Parts: sequence; C-alpha cells; structure tokens
Amino acid sequence: AASATPELAELDATLVFAADSAEANERWIGEEVGGFDSYLAADDDDETVEAQEVYRGADIEGPLVNVPATCNALCLVMRDAKTLRFVKYLSRDAPSSRADVAATFVVDAPEGSSSDD
Repeated sequence: AASATPELAELDATLVFAADSAEANERWIGEEVGGFDSYLAADDDDETVEAQEVYRGADIEGPLVNVPATCNALCLVMRDAKTLRFVKYLSRDAPSSRADVAATFVVDAPEGSSSDD
C-alpha cells in the first residue's frame, strides 16, 4: 500500500581530489588501496542505522556499489534511508591522499522507487 506522505531520499554529491595520473587512477580503480565510497543495504531488523555503521558482521552481503576515487570528478548517488554510505579507509600504499567536497541533500524519491511496493 502506498503511503500518503512522499518517500524521502538523499542525494550525495561528492567532488574528489586525488592523484591524477594513469598509474594512480589504475590503483584507485583497483580498490586495493581503499579510499572509495561504498554503499551498503541496511538490515531490516530493529537495529538503528547508527549501530550498523559502527559494526557489521562478516556474513553481510557485499556492497550495492563502490565508487572509486577519481580526480576532479563529481559523483552523484541517490539513496534511500535504508542505504548506508562510508569511505573505505585509505591505505598507506595509496598513490596520494584524498580530499573531498561533499554535500547531502534531502529530496523527494522518484515515483515508483519505493521498496515497499
């Protein structure tokens, strides 16, 4: 049943600055050095999202999507309230540090995008 209130979603906008060379980009895309944005589905139990962000067991499913660090690239991801976002730790083997300009906007979810239907 559809609810009378519109579903809200969040639009993550992230502009990344990191080393920009063919070798550095290859290492970032490989995800072995970390520094990528990862989006995971939250569990549907009574735990709060905050508790899931702190600790998740080894038996969880993989990420919905990983977005590698790409220099001077704007990444836009729309997610619902049941999707967790985090940046994977940055390994000392990373080709450079990573600097972000990030914002999250609350938006109305597009029609037909509700997972409750």
